[in-house]
Amino acid sequence: MDPAGNLYGVTNRGGSNNSVFGTAGTVFALTPNVDKSQWTHTVLYNFCALNEVVERCIDGAVPSGGVIIDTAGNLYGTTEEGGVNMTENGYVGGAGTVFKLTPNATKTQWTETVLYSFCAQPNCTDGTVLFSGLAMDAAGNLYGTTEEGGAGGDYGTVFALTPNSDKTQWTHTVLYNFCAQPGEPQAGCPAGYAPFAGVILDSVGNLYGVTIGGGPFPDNAPNPRGTVFALTPNSDRTQWTHTVLYGFCAQPNCTDGRAPQADLMADGEGNLYGVTYGGGNGVTSTTIVTARCSRSPAVALSRRLSSLASLESQTATARASRRSPSNTAGSIMQRQPLATPARRLCKIPFRLTAKLDP
Repeated sequence: MDPAGNLYGVTNRGGSNNSVFGTAGTVFALTPNVDKSQWTHTVLYNFCALNEVVERCIDGAVPSGGVIIDTAGNLYGTTEEGGVNMTENGYVGGAGTVFKLTPNATKTQWTETVLYSFCAQPNCTDGTVLFSGLAMDAAGNLYGTTEEGGAGGDYGTVFALTPNSDKTQWTHTVLYNFCAQPGEPQAGCPAGYAPFAGVILDSVGNLYGVTIGGGPFPDNAPNPRGTVFALTPNSDRTQWTHTVLYGFCAQPNCTDGRAPQADLMADGEGNLYGVTYGGGNGVTSTTIVTARCSRSPAVALSRRLSSLASLESQTATARASRRSPSNTAGSIMQRQPLATPARRLCKIPFRLTAKLDP
């Protein structure tokens, strides 16, 4: 919402242009009248307007996250597909983008600019497939996640886009690669993998997010399990430390929930709130989780892994065509297409409560 009360959002499909598997999506605005009793819908941008490469929308396609707005009224968001690069297995639909929409003085025309096209690096080590939106800090840096790609192979990343002084050029940096450390795949990715949701910022610049898979508690736990994590920067924000704040399926039968897919929220006291797509102990149950942390977002949740997590079943969807084939080999866990949890599973709210060490 902008200061005038206008609402902005995206549609994953629809619009006037087509991508590989259907319509390419839109960015829209809802403008209220004086008493907000009526709202006018306007399409600000139709994706795949620049289909200069066969079957590839170089301006982006299929925006799955929302948009954010800066103080000048510009909009920023991500697309799941499109861009100038293909995925590592040659998917022509594109590897995803970060985009900006800039309005004219009267906000009657909007100009789209692609700030970054993913899979610009070999084997998509810069990440690919963006399902979530962005966060922006006070300096104008953008932060987000990719559900796939990264130095770990295909486990996802957290990234930053840093602008120059006039915001005409943006530098992409991977802040964290999931399941990229030696031994992590063999251990079932205890630090998590596949960040389906985006990240949020606190007042001192720490990032918080969730992963749909992995975690420290694989024993008798169905996949995906998932984690809540924090990324803490050093003083000049050139190095980031990853910490698992909570690993789901810590309770029998995953009554504490599993597979968090939505963005977190934080209150003024530093508590985090979110939902899990599966788990819980009933339709109306609420799970409250307490974590103990120091003055930096460091929570020690240590348990030895005694067995490997089972792999997710593959899904026969269009998403699978983007991914490189993967199989299990001995006891090593290979990244496979994440099955979307069944809609019949309850979304279980949870809270992580911050406590300061004395």
